[in-house]
Amino acid sequence: MIIVAINTSSSSLSISVLENKKTISKKYINGKDFHSEKILSCTKNTMSDAGIEFENVDLFAACSGPGSFTGIRVGLSFVKGMAFILNKPYVGISSLFALAYPLMCLKDEIIYSCIYANKDEIYFNSYVNDGKNGKKIPTNRIDSFVEISEIKEKVKNEKKRIIFVGNMAKVCYNIATIVCPNECNAYKFYDIDVDSDYIGQAAYDEYSSGNYLNKELGANYIKGSRAEKMWGGV
Repeated sequence: MIIVAINTSSSSLSISVLENKKTISKKYINGKDFHSEKILSCTKNTMSDAGIEFENVDLFAACSGPGSFTGIRVGLSFVKGMAFILNKPYVGISSLFALAYPLMCLKDEIIYSCIYANKDEIYFNSYVNDGKNGKKIPTNRIDSFVEISEIKEKVKNEKKRIIFVGNMAKVCYNIATIVCPNECNAYKFYDIDVDSDYIGQAAYDEYSSGNYLNKELGANYIKGSRAEKMWGGV
């Protein structure tokens, strides 16, 4: 299965071409507010490097958020458009899930995915072992939007060792070690961005399991954008 996976949920743009779950080509561009200008050319270049034509793509995948409102819209619109033109399926993957994905094989630790929202708040979800096939599942069905201060209580009440991931991982880890300096469950942190490789791998799992539906590929904003707050929707 050939998968084109795209992340536009942050300031960077990453695009991966995978064969099943193995990356065969990838482009990463760091910048700001340029996704709409670069996404088509970057996708074409990534596919060209892999020797893949658009008609040979079996599945498109995009990060559905949370993250940059504009970036998410650009990525989802592009993927939906290409899938419609080529009559191909598409899958949306949560940015918080994509962050936790490379650590899904861990059995005992809980993964705290933390993404910057504003100076006082983060996008958050946590992932634990499902107890059946060794994979992590979200503790909350819906990603949440919480104050950074709430991490203190989560850490105090957590029984498992915590691994923090995301661009707010270090901040939350430091908070955890201050709250519980002697008996802290904060184990490690990885200050990383959402990666299109893991979006593609997670999309492969999602599609293979049959838990997808094209019509449900909507933006996972969690909170409304400034325009939506002003005008009541866009």
